Formats: sequence, C-alpha cells, structure tokens
Amino acid sequence: MTTPNEIAEAVAGLRRNCGLEVAPLAPGPVPLNRIYAESMLSHASLPDLTRGGVIEYLRRAGVPVEDLGDPNEPLDGFVFTAGRFGWAFVCENARNILPRRRFTAAHELGHFVLHRERMAATVRTRR
Repeated sequence: MTTPNEIAEAVAGLRRNCGLEVAPLAPGPVPLNRIYAESMLSHASLPDLTRGGVIEYLRRAGVPVEDLGDPNEPLDGFVFTAGRFGWAFVCENARNILPRRRFTAAHELGHFVLHRERMAATVRTRR
C-alpha cells in the first residue's frame, strides 16, 4: 500500500518535472485544493456524474461547451479544458468513497497538468 508521504513525494516530483512550484512536504494528506488553485483548475463533485451533467454545470457557469458525447454515460471523473483553465469533475455517490474520490481528483489533475496544451478544447474521461 502506498503511504501518504510516498504520494506527496510523487506529486512533488510531477510538479517539479512540469516546471511548477514545489512546496515543502508536510505530513498528512496532499493539499489538492491548493494544488488545483495553483494549476488554474476548478473542481466540482457531482452526484452520479455523466457527460450531460458536466455540460449542464459548465453552461450554468457561463462556459460555452459543445457536445461532449453520450450525455447519459456514467463517469467517475472528467476534465474539461478551455485554454489555460480547466474544470475537473468527480462522481460523488455511495460507490465512490472519499479515498476513491481523492484518487480520481488527483488523476484528473494529472491529466490537466501533463496534457493541458494538447487537450485545448478536448476532454479526458475515466470510467
């Protein structure tokens, strides 16, 4: 099993490799909220996450979004980019307990940090 400190070290290495600031490691959980904010990535938990739910959320936020595929497709995580900014979504339901949601949030952050330039207006999903 991977320890929280091993995860923090991996995140710090990823941030270093991507040219992002690396804060001193502290014991405890990885501060995803702070890392998201520094990366210009917003996040939201949606119950029973689907592509249609993502479209509805983004449109309510004033983000122009086209068709993202099957609106009823169930998802655990989803990331949408628009230029240098992005939105990460995590499914919040009984099947996705907190550790699973944190993993999914970190996974989507990884897509955004590593592939932001290529993604432009495309999407990455995880089922």
